[in-house]
Amino acid sequence: MLVFAIIPSIAFRLSIKATSIIWLPLLWAVRPPKPADEPWSAHIRLKATDDLTRIVVLLSVVSLALAAAKIVLFVAEYRLAIESQAWHNWLGKRLGDFAVALVRPGEIPIWQIASTVNASFAIIVFLLLRHWLRRGEVGLVNNEPRIERTLAVFYFFRRLLSTYTIGNQLVVFYLLARELPLPMIGSKFFPWL
Repeated sequence: MLVFAIIPSIAFRLSIKATSIIWLPLLWAVRPPKPADEPWSAHIRLKATDDLTRIVVLLSVVSLALAAAKIVLFVAEYRLAIESQAWHNWLGKRLGDFAVALVRPGEIPIWQIASTVNASFAIIVFLLLRHWLRRGEVGLVNNEPRIERTLAVFYFFRRLLSTYTIGNQLVVFYLLARELPLPMIGSKFFPWL
């Protein structure tokens, strides 16, 4: 009986972890609204010190580091990447076809550039929040309409880039899933028919 309780929970966890790669860019699109009665100074303090903001910045730094590592590996292995399939085969053996489809060795797809720009925007927003927080702490007045417009523009583009990135990743996974050998669905509704 214990097996029937454990196997579904493990399958559920694996399905969540497997799709987290696709949905991770949603972190860049999240912007909790500022309550109308909350002063900007409190809102900036909360956003600049929020754990979710720090997670987004960490994700952004990791994303930028991975983009830089991809470029470094490409430059280091330029001959292999251009003149033969050795780079593709090496990566495929170590990471699998799904990872190769996402990493795209030998090229930098536009949706990966969108992720890099999105990560950069997240870091810029964090730095702006910290700047506005410091200004408020030393007694300088922040221009609240300008802060609102700045955040609105950044989050508009962050949401747009996140949607674009997620859409492309869904297409990549769909194309890969079409090639997976899956068993046929039986034609019988009941085993005795």
